[in-house]
Amino acid sequence: MEKLRKYFLTVLNIICEHITLFATIIGSAFIVIDSQIRQYSVETLLLWIISLLGLIATAIASEKYFKLNRIEKNIKYVLKGIDNANVNLDEFFFTRKELEPLEERMKNANSIFLSGGSLVRLSDEYYAYFEKKLKENCRMEVIMVRPFTKGADLLCKNVVYETEDYNAYSKRIEESLNRFFSLQENFPQLVKIRLTENTPPFGIVATNLEADSANVKVELYSYAIPTRERMQFFVNKSDEKIFAFFTKQIDTLRLASEEVVKSDYEFHNT
Repeated sequence: MEKLRKYFLTVLNIICEHITLFATIIGSAFIVIDSQIRQYSVETLLLWIISLLGLIATAIASEKYFKLNRIEKNIKYVLKGIDNANVNLDEFFFTRKELEPLEERMKNANSIFLSGGSLVRLSDEYYAYFEKKLKENCRMEVIMVRPFTKGADLLCKNVVYETEDYNAYSKRIEESLNRFFSLQENFPQLVKIRLTENTPPFGIVATNLEADSANVKVELYSYAIPTRERMQFFVNKSDEKIFAFFTKQIDTLRLASEEVVKSDYEFHNT
């Protein structure tokens, strides 16, 4: 019954909105048909023409009125929505434990970009998954902090919460680096590794950077906060300004880092 009522109201609204147009069409059709039956005088024809022109003008004015009325209502609705909008940053930021599994996020990835301090968790927990993606011809680029440098020292003192031992932290970076080297040795054409002596302000996990499906996850580094509690957010190409900012940051990271392979890297024994 409700559907029938809505249908009836829709039809009624269309009729009311276009009644002058319907009258013009019906009047024109009547004159054409009736003129075939009887002869009209010139005066009568002029009166009919003037009447039809009046109906046409009324139809045009009526159509514009209804369109402007709809536009005004839509504008008021949008403005009301803006006025009542309550932007909640909790809807944009989240922690790692709230993320869907990395395997799910990367299932359609043709290229993967990783940057951060040690990337220990990623290189360890997802080694087998990265290997699987590489077998699928997915390209991979890694930028991490060079161990036993000032950058690694600053990360250890200000960001990492597990340890304050600079040497121990740098050794963890080398363990992670060695795992990425293993992937590189097995897939030399697909894996690129770069080291930087700078301290990154955030970590990045990005996929398909050159495609329309590009997705960038940013993890904010904070003072001695467990990794699963750091604030994170996603950026994609529809976020034009923010996406441009972070892709420029990625390019800057590349320029401020050095590409390495295992044969050229000297591991520390300290």
